[in-house]
Amino acid sequence: MLTALLLFSSPALAEGEGSSSTPAVECPSPTTLSVLQDAYARGEQSFANLDIEGLNQASDDAAQALPCLSESITLNDAAAYHRLMGMSAFANQERDRVKAEFHAARLLQPGYAVPEDVAPQGHPMIAAYDEAVLLDEGAHEEPVPPLGGYVTVGGVRGATRRANSPAIIQVFEGDGSITLTLHLGPGQVMPMFGPPPLTETRSLRVPMLVATAATGAVALGTYGAAAKFRSDFQDPATAEEDLSDLYVRNRVSFFTSMGMGAATLALGTVTVVVW
Repeated sequence: MLTALLLFSSPALAEGEGSSSTPAVECPSPTTLSVLQDAYARGEQSFANLDIEGLNQASDDAAQALPCLSESITLNDAAAYHRLMGMSAFANQERDRVKAEFHAARLLQPGYAVPEDVAPQGHPMIAAYDEAVLLDEGAHEEPVPPLGGYVTVGGVRGATRRANSPAIIQVFEGDGSITLTLHLGPGQVMPMFGPPPLTETRSLRVPMLVATAATGAVALGTYGAAAKFRSDFQDPATAEEDLSDLYVRNRVSFFTSMGMGAATLALGTVTVVVW
C-alpha cells in the first residue's frame, strides 16, 4: 500500500503521457464495443500492477476508438469508459478530471464497486471515487437531435447532460445509423445537432388560441349584426328615411365579419401548427 501511495502521488507522474486531451481522430475503419472493453480490462490490470505506462496506453486506445464506434454504447460501457479516464487522470494527478470522470461513472452505475484486486479498500483512488458523488453537476442540458433522429447521453436516449460532468454523446439518424460519437468534457458547450427547438413559438400557444377565439367572436357578432340590419331593411314597417342608413350598416357589418372570419381562419391555422 505504501508503494502504491508513493507511486500514485509522485510529481514526476504529472509530466508523463496522460490522456487529458483527445487528439483529432481519423477513422480508417469502424470500431466495436469489444475494442473499448479490451481497453477497460487492460487499464484496470495496469492500474493493479502499478503500470502507469500501460494504463495511459489503455486510456489513449479507448479515447482513439470511441469516436469511431459503430455500435450504440451501453450504459455500463459508458460508465467503464469514464472510470478508465478517471484512473488515468488519478495516476497523472489531474485531480479535477478525476472527480469529474468518476462522478460521470457513478451517475451511470451508482451501485458499482471497484474490484478489490484493482484497488483495495483504503486506497486513495477509492476515496476519490467515493468523494466524486459530491461534485456539483451544474445545469441539465437537453440535447437538440437532428431532424428525424435522436441523441443518447451515456447510452441513454432522452437523457440530459450535466454541464459540469463529462458525457459520451452519440447522434443517430432516424434509421438508427450513428453519425457522431464524442466524449464531451466538463464545461464544454453541447453542440446542436439539428434545428433549435421552437420554444419561443410554443410559448405563444395560449395567446394564439385566445386571439383566434376573440376574432372568431367578433366575426360572429358582426355577421349577426349584418343579418339584423338586413332584416330591418326588409321589414315593411321600417321608415323610408331609415333604409339608407340600414343598408350602409349592413354592408359595413357584413364585410367586417368576412374580414374577421378570414383572420380567424389564419390565426386558427397558425395555432394548430404551433400546438
